[in-house]
Amino acid sequence: MTEPRQQRMIDVPVICGTDLAPGHDGRSEIIVSVRYSNGAVARLSLDQESIETALAGSAITDLAALHGQPWSVLFPDANASTTHEGIAACTT
Repeated sequence: MTEPRQQRMIDVPVICGTDLAPGHDGRSEIIVSVRYSNGAVARLSLDQESIETALAGSAITDLAALHGQPWSVLFPDANASTTHEGIAACTT
């Protein structure tokens, strides 16, 4: 019997939250929360240019659409030859 999709261990870190925050230069930064397969959550701070570059070639049009995606969507050039499965495992 297979486990429900939400309860499977995830192979890659998954984005489970996004927030806007003030940057040190007065411009907005995006705080991305990432959940690892062991349940740990880390927060990454990305500047506006980084997010715009990362999402330029994707179908993602707003920050909420990042939830449940593998964190590799933020670094498309670094993972061009790797396929990851995003699993919506970010609910507590």
